[in-house]
Amino acid sequence: MSNDITDITNNAIAYLHNHSDSSNLRLLDCTVKVKDLIDRVAQMGSIGVAITDHESLSSHITAITHVKKQKENNKLPKDFKLILGNEIYLVDSLEEVKDNYQSGITKFYHFILLAKDKEGHRQLRELSSLAWNNSFFTGKMERVPTIKTDLEKIIKGGHVIGSTACLGGQLPCLTLKLIDAEKQFKLNNSHKNQQRIQFYKVQIHKFITWCLQIFGKENFFIELQPSLMQDQIDFNTRIVDIAKAYGIGTIITTDTHYLSEEDRSVHEAFLKSKEGDREVLDFYNSTYLMTVKEIISNMDYLNTRVIEDSLRNTIKISSMIEDYDLYHPVVVPRINIPEFKLQHRFKAYYDKLPYIKKFAYSQDEQNRYYLYLVENGVYEKEPINTMSTKYFESILSRINMELGELYNISNAINTTLSSYYITVREIINIIWNKGDSLVGVGRGSVGGWQTAYYLDIIQINPMQWGLPHWRHLSSERPELPDIDIDSQQSKRQQILYALQDYFGKYRVVNICTFGTEGSRSALLTACRGLGIDIDEASSIASLVPTTRGSNWSLSDCVYGDVEKDRKPVIELINKFKEHERLQEVAFGIEGLINKRSIHASGVYVFPDHYVNYNATMKAPNGQIITQYDMESSDYMGGLKVDLLTIKALDKIRLTLDSLIEDQHIQWQGSLKSTYDKYIHPDVLNYDNKKMWSLLETNDIIDLFQFDTDVGSASAQAIKPKNLIEMATANSVMRLSSEGTEQPIDTYVKYKNDISLWYKEMRDYNLSETEIKILEKYLLEVYGVADTQEVVMEMSMDKNIANFTVKQANILRKSIAKKKQDLIQQTKDLFYKKGRECGTSDNLLHYVWDVQISRQLGYSFSKNHTFPYSCIGLQEMNLAYYYPRIYWNTACLTVNAGADENNQNNKNTDYGKIAKAIGEMQSRNVKIALPNINIAKFAFSPDLNNNRIIFGLKGISDIGDDVVNEIIKHRPYKDFNDFLNKVVNIKDSIVKQNHVIQLIKAGAFDEIDSRPRENIMKNYVYSISDQKTKLNMQNFPSLLRYNLIPEKFALQIRFFNFRKYIYSHKPYKIIKNTNPNVKKKIDDKLYLLDNISTEFYIQHFDEQNIIDYVETNIIISAKAFDKEYNDKIEEMKKWIMSDQTLLKQLNFNLFKDEWDKHAKGTISKWEMDSLSFYYHEHELQNVDTSKYGIVDFFSLPQDPVPVEWYTYKGNKKPKFKIDRIAGTVLDKNKYKHTVSLLTTNGVVDVKFYRGAFNHYDKQISVVNPNKKGSKKVIEKSWFARGNKLLIAGFRRDKQFIPRVYYDTIYNHTVALITNIEENGGLTLRSERKEGE
Repeated sequence: MSNDITDITNNAIAYLHNHSDSSNLRLLDCTVKVKDLIDRVAQMGSIGVAITDHESLSSHITAITHVKKQKENNKLPKDFKLILGNEIYLVDSLEEVKDNYQSGITKFYHFILLAKDKEGHRQLRELSSLAWNNSFFTGKMERVPTIKTDLEKIIKGGHVIGSTACLGGQLPCLTLKLIDAEKQFKLNNSHKNQQRIQFYKVQIHKFITWCLQIFGKENFFIELQPSLMQDQIDFNTRIVDIAKAYGIGTIITTDTHYLSEEDRSVHEAFLKSKEGDREVLDFYNSTYLMTVKEIISNMDYLNTRVIEDSLRNTIKISSMIEDYDLYHPVVVPRINIPEFKLQHRFKAYYDKLPYIKKFAYSQDEQNRYYLYLVENGVYEKEPINTMSTKYFESILSRINMELGELYNISNAINTTLSSYYITVREIINIIWNKGDSLVGVGRGSVGGWQTAYYLDIIQINPMQWGLPHWRHLSSERPELPDIDIDSQQSKRQQILYALQDYFGKYRVVNICTFGTEGSRSALLTACRGLGIDIDEASSIASLVPTTRGSNWSLSDCVYGDVEKDRKPVIELINKFKEHERLQEVAFGIEGLINKRSIHASGVYVFPDHYVNYNATMKAPNGQIITQYDMESSDYMGGLKVDLLTIKALDKIRLTLDSLIEDQHIQWQGSLKSTYDKYIHPDVLNYDNKKMWSLLETNDIIDLFQFDTDVGSASAQAIKPKNLIEMATANSVMRLSSEGTEQPIDTYVKYKNDISLWYKEMRDYNLSETEIKILEKYLLEVYGVADTQEVVMEMSMDKNIANFTVKQANILRKSIAKKKQDLIQQTKDLFYKKGRECGTSDNLLHYVWDVQISRQLGYSFSKNHTFPYSCIGLQEMNLAYYYPRIYWNTACLTVNAGADENNQNNKNTDYGKIAKAIGEMQSRNVKIALPNINIAKFAFSPDLNNNRIIFGLKGISDIGDDVVNEIIKHRPYKDFNDFLNKVVNIKDSIVKQNHVIQLIKAGAFDEIDSRPRENIMKNYVYSISDQKTKLNMQNFPSLLRYNLIPEKFALQIRFFNFRKYIYSHKPYKIIKNTNPNVKKKIDDKLYLLDNISTEFYIQHFDEQNIIDYVETNIIISAKAFDKEYNDKIEEMKKWIMSDQTLLKQLNFNLFKDEWDKHAKGTISKWEMDSLSFYYHEHELQNVDTSKYGIVDFFSLPQDPVPVEWYTYKGNKKPKFKIDRIAGTVLDKNKYKHTVSLLTTNGVVDVKFYRGAFNHYDKQISVVNPNKKGSKKVIEKSWFARGNKLLIAGFRRDKQFIPRVYYDTIYNHTVALITNIEENGGLTLRSERKEGE
């Protein structure tokens, strides 16, 4: 080694082949986060790093922004080079690898691409998108091949560097085959081996020549790696000479999959946790960021000049890479504007309203068209002929104000904002028409944008309800607006197709989202990798607490978090101590990307082909999605459109459809026209007192935003009588206070006696003038600042703090984040500016300490809560003015996931159906059985009988195809007619199990005169393989049912003896040598073991013994069978002639089928098939007094203390313990709740984390019949249909399981295993013991 390489040995090289966890999107084998990779490389003294994930560009923007940030903070050298690349998988043709795939033979050759500049990266995006379009699965491995001809077409102009990758590359594979051929030639210098050598040399030449033609010699390198695998050493040694012969540079890379040697154990466990056999100690043994010294040490078998040149070539490549950024401002796609003529209806006011005039005479057609739409909207929506001049001028003033914001922001960001609204309007029209979906009233801050109302982007009039425009857009914060659109959940896919049809397939793409290893997932993965039992792993993972639906991080679990008020979880810490390395591995895995999916709402609309801004891949379901997540995609440009979905719109739509079908309302030619006529906010009834009373009494099922316990309680407390009060209730119920009195309590108190609010203000020594200032903002909401806008408006008042819109937004954000340092900074600014404008400390204290403090942590936007409350008002109108059964049916259908038009709903969630029905029944809504002749796909209203008919799709195990087949052949006269039409026909898709479920569900009750039990008996009898006569083929069945009398005991032994002998392989097969005999085998010889030899000699003729092997005999099957048949002849005759025996067998065959399909009561049948009880509950007749069972709904809402006890020095109440019993409908493993259908309704049972896991876990033992597998001996006690007896107490809407040491019940939960006719129960309180 030369003496002038100090810079290299200090790691001043570029690492050119490295993976981040974005590689895990396709192949789960990397434990490196991209930011950690960059920081580690920089700490090592490197000059640059390349990101080359497995056919993924997804981490590139994260890498770019991190490098920029680190350089700004002087944590990275300014000349540090980030290199963006990709590891692709080359194939000659897709057909070759896809149609002719052979495991272990078909190759997907690795190859590295590095983008030198922006154009190079565009080429990578295009090539990667094509590769993902080619993707397919071989077993569980997803293949994403790049076709060589695609690479030839796309990689042009010297913008991309190529290298040969790891041993999985084509050049390494060919070279190793050449080395093997040369070895074989030395052993055997045959012509064949010589030909092999020549063949591989030619193939190597062809591949290198091909690479040089595409990249050029200056942009193509051969990759060496410092692995100690013999194949790698052989390749490195040989390829050096080949590279020299072609004049191609070599580089050394580490193919990084984990950061350091110390991280190998985490990586190894991560790999072992994945399915399939993985090599973890060979290839991956050296795939970490080695220092140069480690590289030199590992590669000391090479010439030192080769190593030095290869390392210096990494520096050379780094210098060839431009410093480029992929940031692109958003470009709003402009739609083709139709011909229009501006009417200049506001011309008389142009001089007074300059921005209207600017838009009227704008050179930009988009601005003029925007004003044209506003003009038309005003004249369509406002009462032009009856409104006052003052009101008309106020409308124009508001329009002028908003146009001014658009004009100034457009100039500031150099984008015509009007085009954004016009495009959004067109998207909404597409959703209405081709998307066939309702669109929500409005969502978010745009609810205050008046001109959006005139454009039909929102449906509520902001001026009517005092909704401020500046919350949506203000020139003080010049930025592109963001409008969210609500649509039906069931129509999302159709909407996407409609948008692609309008804009172009390659301009509209679903946004991807990345799943990561959360704390629980990381624990489960770590346990799998470390070989910890799955039952134990599930138990450990369940110890992670959940707050507001989110699991705690492992750090919070182990170390706690004071700011979040989280204390260490001792149980989990003890488990870490119990299992060596579990904590280290779990912490290393937590946060790693492990999957990709489709974003719930976001799509991107690009001005032209997406590849100019982004790249695509496939979601697991095959749909095309962006390769970059939302944050990265925003960075790269493209218009993000949030197509959110809410179930409320599906419920409204189903109600409208049913009302139209039954002619309660008339179709108006289009969905939007029908909607506009009947339930548009402009035509709703806002003043019917009886209708508003339904909200107070919670009489409308699933009222939007008020369908939770908190929502219904708030409505009952506040008693809204108009939309303002409804919106306030919607907002104030979300506020919380650290004091004993919650904001909602204060609101109700002040609403009932407003003088108490004035007293509160005077207690703060506010003057009458100051009270008048506050009345402007708070009187309408009874003295409680309920929304963000109220707080912002107060802060912006010149007599309070005189905040700008920008400062008010800072206030809003600091309140929401609830970070003390940020809140304190904003508070200081609030007081500073308030004092500057002469505001008294009394007023500042009152606004901050009383009004603002109520919103710390979370509050609603006024611009959001009014449109959302309006959706609830739409539901109230539908439920009040039309038969309620239509609304109830829609709610049940959507809640049960049983909407036949729901494209996202492929699988039926029976637990969901069960809970939805249970809730309906608890409200006395009648659910009818699914009559086979009239039941529809989903639930349907039966107005005449005021009931909901159960849908066929909701019956357990009945799929869509079966439902369609049943409907196709209707009507049916009776059960037998049904069998003849759809079951007893060739290739019928309606099988026995479907018929059983239909009978259980009562589908034939109304068309067949026989009781359901008789229909079931007749059908089970018909499928129970009844015998008309008996022979020896039935002997195993006769034995199984113990129907053979004792006198034939010896013959039974003969039968079992013969069966045992023939269960072994023949010792010898005697073939028939006679060509005239078709039977090829003449006889079989069997070698008997010691026991069977003894039995044979004792009971059979020794003359039939053919030979001996030591002391064991060989017998002829032919001779043995003859003697065997003679010995069982008497029994055989008896079997064939005894009619009583025939009846006994048929009875047992029937009983077996009955127990298999129909055991239990009709109530149990209904729970099995329908997930609800149409007849009485299975527990209806239980002796409640004997078991202490009570009606949950009769219990006090708060637990009743019966005495007190001391625990760790603290006095604690001991509550009265009662028992409830019910059938499990559903469970929520995150909230640790179980929905129990009692005889009185649905009860949510809230368990403590450990107890929930104890009863929920599956109990397994080692399966002795299958090596390495387990056998389940007891499923979760929380499985749907199980019946439980639970001791505890009621707390509000939930039942809390609990017993004390002196409680008469030893356990909180007992599994009901049998219900006796006399009302007795068979109980089990202990779980089975597994391993």
